[in-house]
Amino acid sequence: MSKSTKMVILYFLICLSLITLGALTKNFNYGTLSVLPIGLVAILFQKFIHKENIRNLGFRKCTLKQIGKAIIFPLGIIFLIFFVDSILGIIRIKSLSEVKNPFVRDQIGIEFWTLILILLISAFLTFIVTLISEELGFRGYLISRLSRFGNFKALLFSSLFFGLWHLPPSLLLIGSGVGRSTIYVFNIFLLGILFGYLFLESKSLLPSSIFHGIWNALEYTFFGYGSSEGLFIGNSRIIFDPEEGLVGTAVLLAFSLVILWKLKKK
Repeated sequence: MSKSTKMVILYFLICLSLITLGALTKNFNYGTLSVLPIGLVAILFQKFIHKENIRNLGFRKCTLKQIGKAIIFPLGIIFLIFFVDSILGIIRIKSLSEVKNPFVRDQIGIEFWTLILILLISAFLTFIVTLISEELGFRGYLISRLSRFGNFKALLFSSLFFGLWHLPPSLLLIGSGVGRSTIYVFNIFLLGILFGYLFLESKSLLPSSIFHGIWNALEYTFFGYGSSEGLFIGNSRIIFDPEEGLVGTAVLLAFSLVILWKLKKK
């Protein structure tokens, strides 16, 4: 095993340890804080272990077309999942008067434009956080380090690490069962393929971070997270949810297979 491969494994184990410690606190704030250092660790590895330019981690500009894809992809996928859920009749849309404002304590009931503002703020905050943490670590560092095996394998392995990294918060923080956690990890693996493809195409962290920010904003606002409800509710999250449900699995798998086919063809 080469030194570079050993460093990749060591990096993933550090990331996994940090997220596990955060999940063990049973506190969502601490769990979120445990995510932030992984970007810094990636930079330290790149600078002092690999002795390479930090800019190679994806701190580059991208084209407007690539930004457009980063916006259209999550909007299209979330809409398709919602469409399938609606056709199957497994969700209903709550009244805005029932929706909790995540930025105002104890406020139940929002206006339409407040909903739009919540989505924009959530997307922007997630964009910033993931840019310096998850996207920097799993796309910028891992894909770059694994690219010597070829882009196809680099994308698969980095996405697999990304999915497994979400297992501790699912089991320990949210308290999901084994079945629900398995679906969640697999769906995150599929999302990692989509995020990673945008990174490989652009060599920039911007498109994948924009995708990630919009995805999280739509997912958590409309479908909820863990035990918290969103605007769309149903009897079984393991069925209707984009990240924790089987409908999400079907749609994400279809998109991921197309991406992998395109990449393999190249």
